[in-house]
Amino acid sequence: MNSGHTTHRPSLRPRKAVRLAALALGLAPLAAGGPVATSPTVQQTDWALVPIRALNEEPQPQAAALDGQHLIAPDAGDSPAAASLGPELPARLAEDLAMEAATAAGGNVQLLDGSLLVRGPAPSHQAARDALEALEGALSELRFDVNVRLTVAGSDGPPLIDGSRLVRAGGVGVFGQQEQHSYVHGYRIEVAQDAVIGAPRVGHALVGDLVHLWASTRIDADGQRQLFVQGLLDVSRLISIETFDTELLALGQVEQPVLEATQVMFAGLVPGTGPLRLMVSGPTEDTAQLILEVSAAARHSGAANGGVVDLARGLWRSRLRSPHVFAPDGPPALPPGETPAGLAQLEARQFPDRGARPPRSTECLLIAPANSPERARRLRRLREALDPLSAPAEVKVSWDGFTATVPTVAGALVRVGRTRETTMVVGYEPQLANEAALCQPVIERVVTGTLVEAVLRGDQVVGHGVRLGLSGTRQHAPGNGDSGRLQLPVRSQRSFPLRLIAERQQQPDVGVTASWSYPSGDDR
Repeated sequence: MNSGHTTHRPSLRPRKAVRLAALALGLAPLAAGGPVATSPTVQQTDWALVPIRALNEEPQPQAAALDGQHLIAPDAGDSPAAASLGPELPARLAEDLAMEAATAAGGNVQLLDGSLLVRGPAPSHQAARDALEALEGALSELRFDVNVRLTVAGSDGPPLIDGSRLVRAGGVGVFGQQEQHSYVHGYRIEVAQDAVIGAPRVGHALVGDLVHLWASTRIDADGQRQLFVQGLLDVSRLISIETFDTELLALGQVEQPVLEATQVMFAGLVPGTGPLRLMVSGPTEDTAQLILEVSAAARHSGAANGGVVDLARGLWRSRLRSPHVFAPDGPPALPPGETPAGLAQLEARQFPDRGARPPRSTECLLIAPANSPERARRLRRLREALDPLSAPAEVKVSWDGFTATVPTVAGALVRVGRTRETTMVVGYEPQLANEAALCQPVIERVVTGTLVEAVLRGDQVVGHGVRLGLSGTRQHAPGNGDSGRLQLPVRSQRSFPLRLIAERQQQPDVGVTASWSYPSGDDR
């Protein structure tokens, strides 16, 4: 019964009003179909940290010195080296792919160091994870466990190199080890008004056994992704460290190391049924029946994803044409490299519809949208047409009891070098002050030996060779005591062209014999 009295409700106290307002805000996502935030702890689940595993790459060791230098002077700059083409997965690409997926599910993404911060409903978190997992699956096709063995045939000792590591397309694998032997390269003269001093300058001789592999991939006729390597075998030995007395009282003796090195650059697909093999045989202990074997096992099993286009092979070819220190002014055996179509043109041809999502590209990869497998296949076929991979071939070079049998393919650089390096005092530079003077020795590198560079082009091998010799060294003692003794080398140089027509052996030089052929059992 209504008594006619009006019930008076007291006004809310400010603190209680704030609590109710906070509760209303917490119920707002429920009204909108979102997750219920019943407590501050659950409210924080709107944020999710999604790690990007592909950003945690293995550190890449120092790449090879492509110019063949092994005696490094104190003031020498960095030798040309082919480092990694770039990170396997740029962070910005991971952010873009995850952002597209999370945005479609109602979230947003912020890039952090090595991970993504996703804010939004739970489906947006999962969408970002799924996008990165799909990307990780595509990248796993480009990773191989590679084993390298360098042995001496008939030897009971341990292998010179026996190592395994993960190598990815666009990356560099370094196997073996190298030691640095210090030596007194020369002296730096410091003069004051009435004082002078000669400070030793220390150089380094690089000695050891190294194999460098620059990796890319291809998809074979069975749809499997196969590892393709362009490699460099580097074997160097320190024969002796001689001393030379300048006979200047203010200076000590100069040390002159004698180092012999063998460098062979090769290329080829690593078979799934056996190793890619390189053989070197020579008259000295360090080159006596060397056998290099490269084996690889794919991290990813099954058919390759046609939407992942590996661009590294052509990029490596252009990176590995640095001139050798033995013949820096010689004609390059490898042409500058042709690029029939830029990456933008490739994309425009295969994705002409502006409404279609274009492929994503990195330094050496092109990843097509998952919803267009046919376009991805066309893009890969176009890439293979622009940069075809020929059947495996074999180049054989011999001189003075030394022989190298080198695997290669069309367009890849073959480099075979057998060199000896040392240093000599060839002059002096005066350093003067008011009441003091002293001459600083001029040290010069002396390189001798034979170098052959060539490339398989069509049905012929084209290149050149250089032979440098040292027939003697004349010493000169100045008549005054202001400068010391000199070493004056007597050198000889001979260059020759190399052109081998299909599967024939020729003698392009008086002392050099070369041939090439397709090994039996190839799949031409």
